Amino acid sequence: MGATRNSLRVTNKVVRLPNTWALVACSFVACDSRCANEVLSQTTSPDGALKAVTFLRTCGAVSSYTAGLSIISARERLSNDPANVLILDDTTPPLTRASGRVLKSIAVTWVTPDTVVVNYDPRARLGLQVVVFKTIRLRYIPVVNSAPR
Repeated sequence: MGATRNSLRVTNKVVRLPNTWALVACSFVACDSRCANEVLSQTTSPDGALKAVTFLRTCGAVSSYTAGLSIISARERLSNDPANVLILDDTTPPLTRASGRVLKSIAVTWVTPDTVVVNYDPRARLGLQVVVFKTIRLRYIPVVNSAPR
């Protein structure tokens, strides 16, 4: 049975998408190789099993920066994926690397091995805010830093 150019084809139980659909699919799962994460801080849990990583993410010259927080294994390196528990973007004033403001956007404190307190700038738009990640509970506290920007 022949497949048309825009149809899905199943080969060896793997769905293969035509190129145009693959690009659309990638936009929903962060396949963009132009994106890059720059680690800003890492805080290890009290039991040493996990770490909370804050980072700056950008996806090319015309995109703005976002600040992210991911909870990962203490042995793991941060991947090039978007944050898994908190994403802040579209802040007022704008979040830029040059301003240094990104360093004050997110502050993380481990209270116990399964509880994290996250202070964040409430002027930022929340792209993602997870309150339970696997066995970790996250408590968010909006804090406006009065330091000069």
